[in-house]
Amino acid sequence: MDGQLLIGAVGRLSRASTGDFDVNEMLRELCTAAAAVFDVDGVGVMSTDRVQDAAGPRARFLDARGAPQMVQVEQLQEVLAQGPCQDALISGVTVAVADLRADPRGSGTARRCSTSGSER
Repeated sequence: MDGQLLIGAVGRLSRASTGDFDVNEMLRELCTAAAAVFDVDGVGVMSTDRVQDAAGPRARFLDARGAPQMVQVEQLQEVLAQGPCQDALISGVTVAVADLRADPRGSGTARRCSTSGSER
């Protein structure tokens, strides 16, 4: 991780959050900053609606940066209501997945991404 990039990203987010700001725009900026700072293939940001369906809260796609297939990965998590983001939302615990294809939970997201050529 590049410390200078991290300092710059935190500074931009701090300045932006002190005035009037749109939460979705702030989350998009967070996604952009995370993709620049951390050594990852891609970063996605999802939000949740206050309205829940019968299965509970659902993650909603907001933004993705990095590898071209990241948008597809995040959108599939929303459509299928499966994957690391949905699991974290329901459990309240961070879910880290180094390789979505090797995720032992075997979500539909991983299967759909692997058949379409997407990797994470």
